[in-house]
Amino acid sequence: MKQNPNPDLEEWFVQVSDLRQMEYCSRVLYYRYCLSTLRPTTASMEIGERAHQTARLAEQRRSLSRYGLPNGTRKFDVLLSSSTLHISGRLDLLIEVEQPQKQFFPVEYKDSQEVHNNHKIQLAAYAFLIEEAYSTTVTQGFIYLLPLRKVETINLSAKLKFSARQRLEQLITMIYSENMPPAATQKGRCIDCEFLHFCNDVF
Repeated sequence: MKQNPNPDLEEWFVQVSDLRQMEYCSRVLYYRYCLSTLRPTTASMEIGERAHQTARLAEQRRSLSRYGLPNGTRKFDVLLSSSTLHISGRLDLLIEVEQPQKQFFPVEYKDSQEVHNNHKIQLAAYAFLIEEAYSTTVTQGFIYLLPLRKVETINLSAKLKFSARQRLEQLITMIYSENMPPAATQKGRCIDCEFLHFCNDVF
């Protein structure tokens, strides 16, 4: 891992959600971390947060059968962090099952019609944070697609966790070097981006 890009701070952390953004467009993170640009709040962000709140309320009334799990304990908005890796995040839901042995299952809510690779990367990052926090091994998690009210099971393999760690390393390197990354390859992603006007090489 690179050295502290901000030596004035004893503790500094990037966010787990940043790894999802790295898969989508890393330039947004460059603006946020390297240029100290204020990030505007968009209508889609506000809508997404309201959808998450609604899902949390509904989750409390349901059994765990939709996840194919026996009875367990649900913890919402679980704060996880690693001072070694300098990453933190707030997991939507952590399911803890005691039988036949204690297991932990991370759950992320997504306002999407399908699971994308950046969703899996984010879930894998939560997996290795859970492993560090609880001295366990996490092999499976879930993505809950809000519009479809559908649960997708995600295999949290060692390969996927390694990919998440690679994205983390790339993000730290970018922050430390302050080198602007290339624009997103899929230009359709740029249309509704709050940082569109900061990029002069997109359209």
